[in-house]
Amino acid sequence: MRRLMVSFLAAGSVVLLSACGQGGSAFNAGNNTKVDHVQLETSGQPPGVFKVVPGGFITVSAIGLRGSQNVPETGDINYTFDASISPGGQLFDNTISGQQTACGAFTGSTGTPVVPAANLVVSATSPNTVVLVAPTIAAANALFSVPAPAAPASYCILLNAHHVIDGVTGSTVIDVSNNA
Repeated sequence: MRRLMVSFLAAGSVVLLSACGQGGSAFNAGNNTKVDHVQLETSGQPPGVFKVVPGGFITVSAIGLRGSQNVPETGDINYTFDASISPGGQLFDNTISGQQTACGAFTGSTGTPVVPAANLVVSATSPNTVVLVAPTIAAANALFSVPAPAAPASYCILLNAHHVIDGVTGSTVIDVSNNA
């Protein structure tokens, strides 16, 4: 019986080792190159907190992640960007505590105006990066339709990065205020 068990173990080892001969693994689940989700990053201070002063700019990069280990897809340039002014909602105040604060609201506003494409400049050298020029409070106020809303002291922009090949989108809320 012991000799039979040793034979089974030896045969199993040969099967497992031969599966590894091509640089893979007998337990490999496949070669996933599809982007599963998109993460947005900024190099602002503090990192990961998306804040900008009205009329200022913020640089945001889209990073495609794949698999359960969130492996970054380096050199991936297949993104389009769009942004809209958020009529309200919450944003993360810092990355340490996860504290959230309310976005400034345009009272009496209707709809969610789109930030003009001229305010989203995609980097020529790094197409997965966009520079967002935040409209001033007056310009953001003018983007809303009738009835004219009262301008808040701050507002939020919802920025989306769409991976055009794999059809996934990453989003973040950007605080536009003088406290940025």
